[in-house]
Amino acid sequence: GWADAGDVLVPLATADGTGLAVVERADLPDPVAVGGVDPSAGWGVVRGETTVDPGRVLTGDGIASAWRAATAVARRAQAHELVGMVERMLELAVDHASVREQFGRPIGSFQAVQHRLADVYVAYSAAKAAVHEAWVHADARVVDEARTLAGRAYAEACRQCLQALGAIGFTTEHAFSGYVRRGTLLDTLLGTWRSQRDATGARLIDERRVPRVPDL
Repeated sequence: GWADAGDVLVPLATADGTGLAVVERADLPDPVAVGGVDPSAGWGVVRGETTVDPGRVLTGDGIASAWRAATAVARRAQAHELVGMVERMLELAVDHASVREQFGRPIGSFQAVQHRLADVYVAYSAAKAAVHEAWVHADARVVDEARTLAGRAYAEACRQCLQALGAIGFTTEHAFSGYVRRGTLLDTLLGTWRSQRDATGARLIDERRVPRVPDL
């Protein structure tokens, strides 16, 4: 929450272009609420002017280092929330498939439905394990992989769980649609999971090696 924030990393215009500075939250104006696809997310944008202490303006390598650290924290939080949403989306689909009947049988007894939900569970399990590693090993590369797998699991849940839920999953009255809105908004922050996947792939090709977690 904004009220609990301490130091905030903000971009600023400098003579050399765009830089970064560390500013105390109390020195910034309060955020203006952002509506969009999911107003309940509580996101806001900060606009205004403030005085920046020259000693807290980052320069040189400090800019890249601070930005990498900040985005790693943000992406780890994204991954964590996305995995939690996937878990709940899967639960909603399984519950629905257990009671919704066609031809006198629950639709969850049909292999087509089982296979769809199994695919979601596999993607969810991989993402959950990766997010755990991201908390144990706070390296940016581990975090990026967790973010990619979490986003992929969310996309799989949107597609497959909605097939199991049917039309009710589109309605605003059903909880599933809320997770779709929140995840769609969340996945755009700091680049989508697909853009993160492509960036990771390009780096691996460039480095010509696959790092192991204990070596990071």
